[in-house]
Amino acid sequence: MKPDFIIGNAKHFGMDNYRGRNLETIDEENLTESFIEYCQGLKGYEDGGRLYGAGSFVGVKQKGITIPSGIEQDSSGMPGEYYGKEFIPFNTNEQGDFEVYLYGAEDFAVNEMQVWEGESDLNVIKEKLRTGDYIVYAAPVTDKGAVRKDRVLNHPGDKVTLTYKDQNGEPKEKEVTVLSVIKEDYWNLTTRMSDYFPYYMGAEPFKEIASDKFLMSYSFDVKDGYDRETDAALKGYTSSSEPLMDYSSKLQYEKSFYTLTNMFLLIGGALAFVIGVIGILNFINSILTGIITRQREFAMMEAIGMTKRQLTKMVIAEGLYYAILTVVFSLVAGSLFSLTAVRILSEGMWFMRYEFMIAPMLVVFPILLVLGGLVPYLAFRFGRRGTVVEELQKE
Repeated sequence: MKPDFIIGNAKHFGMDNYRGRNLETIDEENLTESFIEYCQGLKGYEDGGRLYGAGSFVGVKQKGITIPSGIEQDSSGMPGEYYGKEFIPFNTNEQGDFEVYLYGAEDFAVNEMQVWEGESDLNVIKEKLRTGDYIVYAAPVTDKGAVRKDRVLNHPGDKVTLTYKDQNGEPKEKEVTVLSVIKEDYWNLTTRMSDYFPYYMGAEPFKEIASDKFLMSYSFDVKDGYDRETDAALKGYTSSSEPLMDYSSKLQYEKSFYTLTNMFLLIGGALAFVIGVIGILNFINSILTGIITRQREFAMMEAIGMTKRQLTKMVIAEGLYYAILTVVFSLVAGSLFSLTAVRILSEGMWFMRYEFMIAPMLVVFPILLVLGGLVPYLAFRFGRRGTVVEELQKE
């Protein structure tokens, strides 16, 4: 989430997604100007911009498109994807051109773009996109934001021919130049559906090719300190005034993130607590059992001259010996487990970053050492009831 807020039709944030496929159904999924005007009038509003989107209206001629190695092709050379044994080719229109998902971006939306190749000055990009002679292509990325180089279909300098129909239904062609390649921004700058040819041009040239009805979303920022107030205002507006509209905000994602981290904390903390209690009880049980079963041994040592003070020191030393072994084993095994299994798990999830943490173990170790000395001391002190003679006579 790059801007503070994104508003749109509720479908844009739901399972249906914004599609922008035809003029007959666009009124059921587009964003209203009245919602934008409401946002612009909010206290704390800073700046924002519209993002238009239309699919199936525009095609790109296959001539001039080089299919990279990372995209599969069938026996005839048609690019697509295999789903099991079934091959699904790229969508094409009546003329055999690849279907393009075309976006029209106002300046604020251009500011959110992350350039990977080509022109990187955003002011230059804004100026050239307004002419309609240039486009920006969005390259597919991994979950961690790395460009999938073997699936990039266009590069800066490529000249591609867009095909579409004007307002009268007459076929038109327009040659444009790929100015830059940006990283695909799935959540902020797309319909939240993957597409092979996501192209961006200025908002005004887009309207000339498609229509201003294809208003997909509006992103905006607020001044510092106004995020919670704005979030509450949008929640109230979409609940009462325009229930078919919706929004997303950084606050929502932060709340969702903290819910996730709290779940890890709760489950992990409860698991650690249960295992810790079991471990301590097992340690106490082992010490108590050892002292109870060794009463005759202790009596024999005392009979040949060993004092109770020396016996006490001995059982405390044994307890500390167990505790030190536990500390060493935990430190070595725990560190190895963290550096291998935990690290691999963290690196496999895009929203996690691995960090080696030894502080919690260092906090627990002194407690283990205290228990290692205290438990044997108390067990021996209160476990000895009879005299030396009485203990020696026990079977």
